[in-house]
Amino acid sequence: MLIKSVLGDSDDRGACGEYNVASDYIIALSIPQYGNGENCGKPVTITYGDKTTHAIVADRCEACPYGTIDLTNGLFSYFAPLYEGLIYVDWHY
Repeated sequence: MLIKSVLGDSDDRGACGEYNVASDYIIALSIPQYGNGENCGKPVTITYGDKTTHAIVADRCEACPYGTIDLTNGLFSYFAPLYEGLIYVDWHY
């Protein structure tokens, strides 16, 4: 299982070059997984408990260790209240 954290809640351009909003179901990858952006736009499946949903790679996370992804507030809220801050999930491309 991998740790999840929350991307900033501002609306801005992600590392993949697209403008994103906090309600979008998008993730940021760790720098090693982001690489040169070859995973930009890839769909991922994320599971937490009995909830599963899909998101798109749209950014990189400077502080995330390998295997950790960062979520928008909207996506995080699908799984848990924002005050939880970090949750452990399964995810894959």
